[in-house]
Amino acid sequence: MIFSHLKKSLHSGFKFHVMQKVILSLSVFFVALSFSNCGPAAEDRFKMKETANHVSDSIGKAIDAALAEGAIPGTTPVAPVDSAKK
Repeated sequence: MIFSHLKKSLHSGFKFHVMQKVILSLSVFFVALSFSNCGPAAEDRFKMKETANHVSDSIGKAIDAALAEGAIPGTTPVAPVDSAKK
């Protein structure tokens, strides 16, 4: 009877110390995470913007080339008539 009580108290004390270490480790991690730099640096943002502009220009040129290839020679594009105007 005494040994079982002693065993339970040691076991619960062990759990308590393990939980203290886990909570302390998690709190240190979250404090360090809160001070870390979130998001790309200015140079990275500039490079991403240049890449996006380049891709956008390439897509626009490809679309223009496809439309020019399918256009009938000798005709000029006509703007559609706006039926909403009176």
